[in-house]
Amino acid sequence: MQESLRLSEFLELIKSTIEMSFGYDGFWVVAELSEWRKSGRHYYGELIEHDGVSKYPVAKIRCNCWANKADYIHNKFSMATGENLKSDMKVLLKVAVNYHVSFGLSLNVIDIDPAFTLGDRQARKIEILDALTKKGILKKNKSLEMPEDFTNIAVITSITAAGKGDFFEEADKLQKLGLCNFDIYEAKMQGAECAVSVSQAFDKIQTKDDKYDAIVLIRGGGSQADLDWFNNILPAESICNSNIPVMVGIGHERDSTVLDEICTKRFDTPSKVINFIANTITDNAQDAKYNYQSIVKITRNLAKQNQSQLDSLYRSFRVNVEHYLYQTNQNIEHTYKSSLSISKGVIKLYKNLIDTQYSSVMLNSQNLVKQYKNNIENSYNSSINIAKNITKQYTQSSEYLYRQILSVSIEPTLKRGFCVTKSQDGKYLTSQKQAQKYTDLEIVYTDGQIQVEVNTNGNTK
Repeated sequence: MQESLRLSEFLELIKSTIEMSFGYDGFWVVAELSEWRKSGRHYYGELIEHDGVSKYPVAKIRCNCWANKADYIHNKFSMATGENLKSDMKVLLKVAVNYHVSFGLSLNVIDIDPAFTLGDRQARKIEILDALTKKGILKKNKSLEMPEDFTNIAVITSITAAGKGDFFEEADKLQKLGLCNFDIYEAKMQGAECAVSVSQAFDKIQTKDDKYDAIVLIRGGGSQADLDWFNNILPAESICNSNIPVMVGIGHERDSTVLDEICTKRFDTPSKVINFIANTITDNAQDAKYNYQSIVKITRNLAKQNQSQLDSLYRSFRVNVEHYLYQTNQNIEHTYKSSLSISKGVIKLYKNLIDTQYSSVMLNSQNLVKQYKNNIENSYNSSINIAKNITKQYTQSSEYLYRQILSVSIEPTLKRGFCVTKSQDGKYLTSQKQAQKYTDLEIVYTDGQIQVEVNTNGNTK
């Protein structure tokens, strides 16, 4: 039988080997913190390394932070970064290798370097900014001018977003007064779906880009780790490609994301965003009121300054008008008398001309009547002669036609050897077919008639 070890002995051997190889001083390791949770005074979780391209986990191990180190590590990290250590953070930890025969291999966290986490965030921001620069869109939205006034605004936020209540408390007042309308486009403000959700909201707004004066992206406060979801290329590209000015208010004064650096205007909080909008609307209203009052004041001053000049002009105008009316009246009276005299002369002249023309017309009319009377008499005599000739011709033609008609009458025809067949009712029959319809016929000759009876067989007797 071969020499063997019990499992516990073998695992103790592994433990001794690990302790001898790695010691207790620890190693600095870069990893992403996952499943980080507190149990009692201890913390448990996992350290994960993802592939740079596919983001698929390529390494993973359990980690622990015991109570004797937990407060020190968390306080050190919080004081440097302003936030608590939590899952999904990329960290630089000093860990000691620990192997337990019952629980297996794990790493004990004994120290942390907060500067690495801060540097990693900055590196990611720089990477995104470089990508936007290469695409030529980095300053596309930032270079847009803010509208001079606001009437319609698209708001991208979450129903549960911190700061949303403060924003819409003021926004509702503006909307009820009919000064500005706000349309909400809901999106995730944290978590793995945040970047995609915000980008999709921008896509929806771009289909109505002619409707809105500006786009507002708000999310109140939160830790720097929560804001890390906005350090993503998707929402960054959406803002850069927006044709509408974008106002971002997703953090506090000490929090900054890549979106703050590329938008048209950034604010620390949603409250400051709505205050800017309200102040712009109020300032425009006050400017309009001031301009109106200034115009009224200037108009009154001008009217007052020019009152005496207007009075003088009025008096001068009145004198000139009265003089003009007097002169016009004199001219009209003179013109009337002159016109009356001329009219009488013209009327007398035309009366003489009319009398002369009347005598001439009467003489010419009498001559014309006499001439037309002679013409009519000549035409009448000529018409009588023509009518007599035509009547004579038609009389001769009628006599000739009468003789012709008599030559073709029945009696001359009978004298030439012909006879005529008649029915009992006196109708002339011209064919056998007509004759067969009757039983008694009459045949007329030049010197008398013969009665003929027709038998049923068609013979006569």
